Amino acid sequence: MPYHKDFSSLFAKGELKVQPEGWKSLDIEYGYEYIGPIPNFFWRLKGTQHTFRIGVAELNQLSKGDYANHIKEFLENFRKDYLGWATDGFPADWMREYHYEYRNYMYLI
Repeated sequence: MPYHKDFSSLFAKGELKVQPEGWKSLDIEYGYEYIGPIPNFFWRLKGTQHTFRIGVAELNQLSKGDYANHIKEFLENFRKDYLGWATDGFPADWMREYHYEYRNYMYLI
């Protein structure tokens, strides 16, 4: 389900570019925040509100430090799910929220 994060509370904020297959060229904005003692990495497509979150330790393990490639691969897999939802007509409210948020950022064929 879509999750919105106020980026004003994040530290070490930045931006990077990614070009996932099936998506238009994307600017990603990101930042960090501690949840308890655990540092978390928050990111979203610039111009959108939905925010993805992952613990930094898990992100480092999965990405081997290549955050841009991790985000690229994540978005490529997300698009596959999204296209399945589209085939089904976005039957759930939360699917329609994702559709509204991302329809102008990816290619649908």
